[in-house]
Amino acid sequence: MNHHVFIVPADHRCLQGHFPGNPVVPGVLLLSEVLTGLGANIKAKPITIKSARFTAQLLPNEQARVSYKIKDKSIRYEVTVLRDATTVAIASGSLTTRLDESSQ
Repeated sequence: MNHHVFIVPADHRCLQGHFPGNPVVPGVLLLSEVLTGLGANIKAKPITIKSARFTAQLLPNEQARVSYKIKDKSIRYEVTVLRDATTVAIASGSLTTRLDESSQ
């Protein structure tokens, strides 16, 4: 299984309006990190986001981990964070992709 780790710093400009005084990382930024990790670690070219489910909030400065499971041209992903020694699922979903020859 491949993975991608990231942190959204508290001073990231997207947090200024999402939400003032109680910032949370927007879902679109989570998806951007899913795709960034996919391209960097698996050498895949996403074609379609088939599903995206957000189950908890990601807070600024938390370290998130995106895990990928590949089956044929389908990739399932899960975004998790460690809170109080417990792994919490933040988001999950699936992509349809075209894998490069070198990634299989």
